Amino acid sequence: MKYLFNLLAFLIGSCLVVTSCTDNSINNDVSSQPIEPGVYYVGMTLGTLQENATKGVVDNKAFDEIYEYDYIYLHKTGEATGTETTSIKLQVWNCEECEENQKGIRYRICIQEDGSAIITPIYVDDEGNYKHDETRHITLASNETCYFSSWETDEWQLDDNQISTETAGDESYHFFYRNQKNNREIYRSETEYDIDDLSQDGDLTLVRACAGFTLVGLFYDSSAGEEWDDDGTMMYNMDSDDFEDIMGDSPSNWYIKIYIGGKSFSNQYNIKEEEVSTDSNGYYSSGDGGKYVNEDIDTQQYLPFSKRLYLDGSMYNGYGYYTRTQEEGTNPIIGNYLFTPVTGEQVDVYILIKHWTGGDGTSPDDTWLNSDEGALQTKVDLSNTSAIYPANNYYYRMGLLMDINTFKSAWEENYGSLSTTTTPAVLTKSPSGATVREFTLKDAKVICDVY
Repeated sequence: MKYLFNLLAFLIGSCLVVTSCTDNSINNDVSSQPIEPGVYYVGMTLGTLQENATKGVVDNKAFDEIYEYDYIYLHKTGEATGTETTSIKLQVWNCEECEENQKGIRYRICIQEDGSAIITPIYVDDEGNYKHDETRHITLASNETCYFSSWETDEWQLDDNQISTETAGDESYHFFYRNQKNNREIYRSETEYDIDDLSQDGDLTLVRACAGFTLVGLFYDSSAGEEWDDDGTMMYNMDSDDFEDIMGDSPSNWYIKIYIGGKSFSNQYNIKEEEVSTDSNGYYSSGDGGKYVNEDIDTQQYLPFSKRLYLDGSMYNGYGYYTRTQEEGTNPIIGNYLFTPVTGEQVDVYILIKHWTGGDGTSPDDTWLNSDEGALQTKVDLSNTSAIYPANNYYYRMGLLMDINTFKSAWEENYGSLSTTTTPAVLTKSPSGATVREFTLKDAKVICDVY
């Protein structure tokens, strides 16, 4: 889809950055002929690939096709010299002539006699007039290339307060904490662009320089299944009374944490080179939706079980954790997903459960909520799936659906009835280095979807 602009008033009033350049007409047709020296006004639509290159998040499980930001940056791929500017900020707006929700960019490129080029952003002011920003431009040598990205710099990295380094024995490990500033979708052009490419109207194809994750750790009652409609779809319903009858206590006194990470997650990623730029690996955990939505730093605390409905062929209405699409009371919907660049190495997912026995009407303190001590842990077996090595530009849903009746037996094998301690079957280490008790549910349904 090509832009059809009416920039006559803009062209007449335009001041050229380089006086040796002369205005050419808007270049709407891709040509195999060399680009002649002069000034060109270029429009590009922000196109998307039809497979594994969509944007945003839809239905708690996949990216949509909408570019979310009001700006995109054009970066030089070469090294900067002196005070040279290596990127410019381009305004993004809705393309009226394009398909629904499609957006685009415009800029001015001046091709000089030696084959070099100067690129200047075009923007629309409050009165609807086209302007170009002469104070911010980049200069390309004839053989240099550029790439487009939603990130302002070449390097993505977490802030210092998003990383904690802990030590257990002789081993150190890192925890990463999400925030909306850094843990968001990152877009990058699928290819790099030379001066000839940048001089043509056309489609700018974007992919993601990050992966997306939804986490699931949900308990349901396998004995409560019933056909929900005529096609045989099963629904497993469990309310709080049912849960308490089985587990001996209210679901509000049971807590869950899901760790995800390991060598797959790093605190830095070079978007230009599309490679990890540090060896500091670590774990995120299932997050507090309220903190994330309110733009606070997320924590590694345990969260109380929540009522959740999970759809996957059958309907599972149970308790535990499932990344929510909306924090109650917020508008518009803001997802509580995890976005981060990945390394291509193996990802590990652990589900940990704790039981608060401090008494009715009491709540655990931060020390209890931050500690893995007293937890029962299981590792999600992703060994037979391609998702064990997540890649950027894909969205993943990972976790377990667990029968509450089977889990009750596993809990009592380790902790007896409620808080009565028995001899644990297996001791292991959590990602925090704490010694925890391990359980395995043979009938647990492994969730590993890739979009």
